[in-house]
Amino acid sequence: MYAHEQPIEDIREYFGEEITLFFVWFGYLCTMLWIPAGVGVWVFAMQVFSRAFSPLLSSPLLPSPPLSSPLSSPL
Repeated sequence: MYAHEQPIEDIREYFGEEITLFFVWFGYLCTMLWIPAGVGVWVFAMQVFSRAFSPLLSSPLLPSPPLSSPLSSPL
């Protein structure tokens, strides 16, 4: 997954076990965060495409127009 693998043994020899554990954990965390990032990009793309192909869909953020207005109803 990395362009270059982490030099874990060199880090362990230079900084010690505790700092090496941080580097290993941080590398694992960054690798595993690709999964939710990919899902987020896919959801965002689906939202953009759904807006592009059907712009008349109602948005939950926009107020919906009233079903009838007292000014427009015939008496």
